[in-house]
Amino acid sequence: MTRGLQRKLVLILVLLIISSMAVVGIVLVNSVTSFFHTDFLKQLDTFFSSSMTASLQETASGDSPVDSLEKKLSLYSSRLGIDTYRNFYILSADGRFLAGSNSELGQSLEITPNLAAAISGNPHNTISVAANMMDYAMPIVAKDGTKYIIYIKDSKQETRELTWVIVVIIVETVFLAMLIAVILSFFLARTITNPIRSITRGASKIADGDFSYKIEVSSSDEIGTLASTFNDMAKVLEDTLHNIEEERGKLQTIFLYMTDGVAAFDGDGLLLHINNSCLQMLGGEYIENQSTFDQMFTPLSGENYERVQKLASKGTIVKEISANDKTFKCDFARFSMGSDKQGIIVVMHDITEQQKIESSRREFIANVSHELRTPLTNVKSYTETVMENEDLPIESKQKFLGVVINEADRMIRIVKDLLVLSKLDNKKMDLRFDELDIKDIANAAYEAMLIEAHKRSQKLTFSYEENILPVFGDKQRIEQVIINILSNAIKYTPDGGLIDMSIRSEDHFAVLDIKDNGIGIPAEDLPRIFERFYRVDKARSREMGGTGLGLAIAKDIITEHGGTISIDSKFGSGTTVTIKMPFKEQVQYAED
Repeated sequence: MTRGLQRKLVLILVLLIISSMAVVGIVLVNSVTSFFHTDFLKQLDTFFSSSMTASLQETASGDSPVDSLEKKLSLYSSRLGIDTYRNFYILSADGRFLAGSNSELGQSLEITPNLAAAISGNPHNTISVAANMMDYAMPIVAKDGTKYIIYIKDSKQETRELTWVIVVIIVETVFLAMLIAVILSFFLARTITNPIRSITRGASKIADGDFSYKIEVSSSDEIGTLASTFNDMAKVLEDTLHNIEEERGKLQTIFLYMTDGVAAFDGDGLLLHINNSCLQMLGGEYIENQSTFDQMFTPLSGENYERVQKLASKGTIVKEISANDKTFKCDFARFSMGSDKQGIIVVMHDITEQQKIESSRREFIANVSHELRTPLTNVKSYTETVMENEDLPIESKQKFLGVVINEADRMIRIVKDLLVLSKLDNKKMDLRFDELDIKDIANAAYEAMLIEAHKRSQKLTFSYEENILPVFGDKQRIEQVIINILSNAIKYTPDGGLIDMSIRSEDHFAVLDIKDNGIGIPAEDLPRIFERFYRVDKARSREMGGTGLGLAIAKDIITEHGGTISIDSKFGSGTTVTIKMPFKEQVQYAED
């Protein structure tokens, strides 16, 4: 481009010089020609003054007037400018040649306007610029009335030679000027094009993403201002792109690592972007710029891309879909793609856990209602029976009222357990942590349940390792858990059965095992055994006074102490409940 600009500048200067010199040449040639014409007429008008005209008339009136006039004009040839190119002729009244300085040319004279005017007796000499010669005609009338015409003719050869010399000089000047113009224009063009070339190089660097290139500003003229402005523009552009890149990086990071799944499609349903969460949720091998909406979401939502576009035109639409055994809430919304087409962005929320929580909440409410309805029904029924039958034997009344009291106690236990669970859920349980000897707590529980086991002829044993390190916890709550587990073991172990409680050290934990050879728990019930109100045998559990909340409370209490509780059981063979409590020093180390 810059070389083209150099050529244009050189060409413009050359054309300008040629045009200028052509105008100068034309004006100069015209001026020279005009000067010669004017000088010719002025010279002859001066020569043919009144006195000279009278003298020539006197000469024409004498003897041999033609020869006399010829001799006289010859005498004045210098004043007439007679030379090789200019001659005088003596003509008759009708323009015939009589004598002259060049007889050969005199024989072939043409009747020019000036000569015609002289022949007609009204001399009027003018010279046309276009004429190839100059002439002057002056009529002379002798005393006897004979008319002669003195005719001066110049071939303008001298003028043409001078004009040619001028043209040659102009042409030589043009060539010299062109040479100088080419050299000057080359340097002038370099002065202009070098900054432009530098700006072009800078623009190319910027287009390639290299903003380190700076244009050297070597002048304060318009080009220097342009270069300085270009550097400022490049700096602003670099800062702007840097900011955009930062924002893009932030958005890209958020997009990739956000827990919600996001996928974007263009106006034709082609996948533009998809984050890792969305890929994991859908569980397929989907590729940007290859996969389509109809491949990914139509089988799950039942809606093709065209219909989703139509529905989303009225606002965001929400649908629930299932994939990989999970449930997702999908928001479908349109976004502008800078043209007439609208893309679709899909945001997926995993609501599987939310649905499970909602289901658990509903199940919990149903369980609570059911657990309370049964004793309430019994209380109402037995109370109505006593009230409606005044003749009822006293033994029956006492029995019925005893049932009412038992059912009321059962409801009180349920409510108490629910309050404990509520406090544990809301972290409002008043736990009084202290250094505890797990052996002492277990022994207290053992002593408390020993009588109950003896009532059923069961053998309850307790053993422990020496030097068990102390644990850190609430004595009352841990004892509550152990008693609950022992109570369950006694309930679900046949009379004469064996129940063994032992304590040992394992890594940084005190491990308490309560093992029985009771009825055991079916394998399918084990995963739900710690759920609230979950019972393996609901009827039997209620008969034994269970609320279905004991294990759930036990698990929450142990968890609050940083421990774990697990159950290993084989249906028909027995159950082992294992409680792990961290040593106090381990808890302190973790807190530090």
